Amino acid sequence: MPSSHRLCPKIGDAEAVDQTILNKPLEGESAFGLKPREARVLAALCEGLQNKEIGAALEIEETTVKMDVRAICIKMGVRNRTEAVIKALKQGGV
Repeated sequence: MPSSHRLCPKIGDAEAVDQTILNKPLEGESAFGLKPREARVLAALCEGLQNKEIGAALEIEETTVKMDVRAICIKMGVRNRTEAVIKALKQGGV
């Protein structure tokens, strides 16, 4: 997909990411029973970011992002990241 069609600019530096993703509060759980980091990952998924980009933006390993995406899908009762994004946007969970 050409970069001009992306929902969010390519992550080369921290300024390219919506800072609200990085600055969500760390206390408690969010909608769908997600932990704070999982909520941040879900918000980044809703921005159209790839695992590698999410990892760079949140300063976590890509494998950690993958584990979080799996946990998000389980908690939300969906099969994949696309369904998670659709459900989150429909229900206002991000």
